[in-house]
Amino acid sequence: MLRPENVDCFFYQTTVCNQPRCPFQHRDQSKQSTVICPDWQIRKQCRNKQCKKKHLDEEALKKFFRCPIEKKSAACSKLNCPNYHARQRMEVVEQTEYVRGPDPVPMKEKRLWNKKKFVKSDNSRTQKLINSSCQFIKVALKYISSAVNEQRLSISKGKSYIKEVSDF
Repeated sequence: MLRPENVDCFFYQTTVCNQPRCPFQHRDQSKQSTVICPDWQIRKQCRNKQCKKKHLDEEALKKFFRCPIEKKSAACSKLNCPNYHARQRMEVVEQTEYVRGPDPVPMKEKRLWNKKKFVKSDNSRTQKLINSSCQFIKVALKYISSAVNEQRLSISKGKSYIKEVSDF
């Protein structure tokens, strides 16, 4: 569950947090990072007090720091708005148009192990596990496709599940 005390403060990470009793984490060591902590990404909690990676992702940004104007209407027109924006903003000043893109979101950490090297392993137990996993993924993809075809699952949900399964 996503709780404020486990999330980095967006305002502290980008500029300055002016809240005297801010419930979010104010960690200097993660300000320079652009990568999400893998432990935090999985559990939404990290026990490493010295962690240098972000405890912040798009879900947390939208839940806790999204611009209230952007939530209610199509777009925020204030370029200096301190909140998180998922959409681009445009402001017209004296017949000049200023555009600012969406705020950046920290990236997921890249996998540390080499898939090709792992698959070429000589260990027969490892090979059986890989084959079993591949068969499971194929069955899962067929099940998702049939659920979409039979309209038990929406197309958008089906695509997101297929993408999630295919990432493994």
